[in-house]
Amino acid sequence: MRILFLTHQYFPRSIGGTEMLVRGLVTRLRAHGHEAVVLAYVESTGNQMHDFGFRVTEFEGAPLWELHYNLGCAENPAEAEFDNPLLAQLVVRAAREIKPDVVHAAHLMKLSGAVLPRLAREGFPVVVTLSDYWPLCLRHTLLKPDGAICETGPDHPQRCLACAQATHGFANPNPPCADEAALWQRAREAAVDPSHPDAAFRRDVLALARRTAWLRAALLGARRLIALSDFQRSIFVQNGYPGESITVLRHGVETAALAAVRARRREPGFAPAGPRRIVFIGTLAAHKGPHILLEAMQNIPGADLILELHGPAGGDGEYVARLRALAGGDPRVMLCGPLPPERMGEVLQEAFALALPAQWYENEPLVVKAALWCGVPVAAGRIGSLAQLITPGQNGWLLPVSDIDAWAEWLKEPAPCSPLPGAQETAVPTADEFAAQMMQIYQDLARSAR
Repeated sequence: MRILFLTHQYFPRSIGGTEMLVRGLVTRLRAHGHEAVVLAYVESTGNQMHDFGFRVTEFEGAPLWELHYNLGCAENPAEAEFDNPLLAQLVVRAAREIKPDVVHAAHLMKLSGAVLPRLAREGFPVVVTLSDYWPLCLRHTLLKPDGAICETGPDHPQRCLACAQATHGFANPNPPCADEAALWQRAREAAVDPSHPDAAFRRDVLALARRTAWLRAALLGARRLIALSDFQRSIFVQNGYPGESITVLRHGVETAALAAVRARRREPGFAPAGPRRIVFIGTLAAHKGPHILLEAMQNIPGADLILELHGPAGGDGEYVARLRALAGGDPRVMLCGPLPPERMGEVLQEAFALALPAQWYENEPLVVKAALWCGVPVAAGRIGSLAQLITPGQNGWLLPVSDIDAWAEWLKEPAPCSPLPGAQETAVPTADEFAAQMMQIYQDLARSAR
């Protein structure tokens, strides 16, 4: 078989959960004698058509087609964010040349949903992974600009206007509106008035109003839709996706670099050496919540512990600067930079706990699963799938989201917790198990297409 993976970003330019998932599948496909090709979006620094197109290279022996593009060149950027015919045309051209048996759309953000109907018309069977909430939320996190959870989802034609303004600069009326209520009213007026004087605003309002339904139809046209957790599936069902259309396959942990750590932490009488080490592993972005840990550390200046933040800077430079300011001169805090996946074991080996004060609906993050598989307890916000992964008192702690005092109290004096690694063996799937399930899906789709 030959499988073509589509993703919003990939190694070596980016490290994240989707990248790890794709990398694991590519590695195992090739080990079983199959072929794998990755097509990944790359944000172009230019804004001219001659800057765009493919650069074909490879990563770890597998062909890598990097598609350079910049949304700013689109005639209707608000529409092209989810329905971009140009990118769909380029992806289809690449697919014709690559000739995959199956296309796995691991993440469609940036590539847009337009690739799905175009690939289907070309006869390519497509399986889609719902890696996060991008089909429902152009911020992909279901977080509003002020950091609050969007509990309703896109339930109204104007619901996403403020988020579109904050994220992409779309739907900015001239003159500006005083508040969201005024923005909604202006949008309603523009939507029904073909001669509205603010043509650009009307164009964006109409585009955003059709985003949710358009993407739902595009995704439901795929051969298979896969959610990575029961919680994620429930969110999509709440937002109009038929439950029977979504299969839940829990993605798994890469165990090779963690096996020694797991064995070490299972030794009788094991206890982490040195002062209490709390580690955070993830992108330094607001929705991951590292600021919660740093603000909590400021509340307990005398506590004897070490806090390590491992991860790349997110796209928000002001937020990263805020983290550095919060860390200040506290010798207990270390901003360690990006963590290569191969080094996760050495970071977890002597950790007292992994901390993830998530602000959003984390989708069974691999770093949490890796910690639990190793027998490292996890402290996390009581939100989304984290509340299903963690059993307080057994494999970790669940704390109120954004409660600085609660996190400070936990950092200062954690409640007793006895990880039960034996119980975690069945609770945490491995990457091998996930890949075996995916390869069966690929084979079934390839066979039906033939």
